[in-house]
Amino acid sequence: MELDNMKKIWNEQANAQLPGADDDSLQSIMRTKSKMPLASLKRNLLAELITVILCYGGVVVLFLTSFQGSWQLVAWAYFILGALYLFYFYRKYKLLKEMDAPASQVKVNLEQKVKTLEKYVNFYLFSGTAAIFLLLWFFWFLLVENLPYIGSESVFFPSSNRHLMSAVFNWFLVTVAFTLLMHQLSKRWVNKLYGQHIRKLRELINQMEEIETKPHPDE
Repeated sequence: MELDNMKKIWNEQANAQLPGADDDSLQSIMRTKSKMPLASLKRNLLAELITVILCYGGVVVLFLTSFQGSWQLVAWAYFILGALYLFYFYRKYKLLKEMDAPASQVKVNLEQKVKTLEKYVNFYLFSGTAAIFLLLWFFWFLLVENLPYIGSESVFFPSSNRHLMSAVFNWFLVTVAFTLLMHQLSKRWVNKLYGQHIRKLRELINQMEEIETKPHPDE
């Protein structure tokens, strides 16, 4: 409904333009319409960044200061993963800032940056899914190495009565099921944070194309 109202206002403004008007008016309209989704994208990115810093930072501090230091490898793994995501957040914020600049409000430039943003979001989704799968196996190896007796208490770990391949297969089923579940949840989360606002920008670009190709009444 909100997007329909935006389109109606835009079309009214476009129809009110005098024949022969330059692109400045259209670019002004585009800047106005793109402000809201871009502001939402920036706000959601900042909220997610704070969440990642708190969660990953908490895990790092926990495993560095607890368990007599025997699980410090977990802390370093999360530290490296967190650092990679911080770099990713920086690149995406830089892109959003560029999209908010007047030069990027030209339809061609905005369309290119929206495509780049979509690639960033897709990379974020699939890298996050891969990270979940890899972290589950990372913890499995650590448990096997540090708690050799755990096999007698769980079917997911090898023991004197359970072959390694049997334990690996059992854990593989769990990791695949859990990863697929988290992937679906992540898709909904990413769509709420970014997808719906990217679609608004896509709709904005499509409306701009309609206005550019619309013939003037006197033609």
